[in-house]
Amino acid sequence: MACSGPAPPRPIPVRRAATSRGSIPSSHPAAAWSSMATTTRRQVVYLRPYVPSPERASPEYPLLLTTGRVLEQWHTATMTGRIAELAQTSGLATIELNEQDAWALKIGGGDPVEVASSFGTVRGTARVTDAPRRGVVFASFWDVRLLINQVVADHVDAVSKEPEYKVTAVRVTKVEA
Repeated sequence: MACSGPAPPRPIPVRRAATSRGSIPSSHPAAAWSSMATTTRRQVVYLRPYVPSPERASPEYPLLLTTGRVLEQWHTATMTGRIAELAQTSGLATIELNEQDAWALKIGGGDPVEVASSFGTVRGTARVTDAPRRGVVFASFWDVRLLINQVVADHVDAVSKEPEYKVTAVRVTKVEA
């Protein structure tokens, strides 16, 4: 399928784009960093050894929580949350459980649940689906009404200092209304 209209403009090197907008003066040391400071102007990627998460499922916390995004909302919805169509489509953030895990825990879709880890506790609404594999719970972090980061592990990568939002051992229980 052919695209209609004029061809898109050629990409502008990061350094030129940044300095042309005035955000980074070309004399500033950060200007070289922002434009891939190699002689070939290609990024250098350093492979690091895999370091497994210290979080493990246990009898006390038998499930693993992972967090992420949903299609309709971006990050914490500071911009996408203002769009009525997106808010209507995404609804409230939920705690997604695998069908088999939900059955074993006697949790149904729409049930109020509590997610607890050794780091904290949060309450939300269950959504039963086949999307997460058995033993995994998913929650998106965009909705301020479900502050899922209260239960997320506080581990950080030793080199990048990035927090680990992808693996936290949790327990999910049905809450009586």
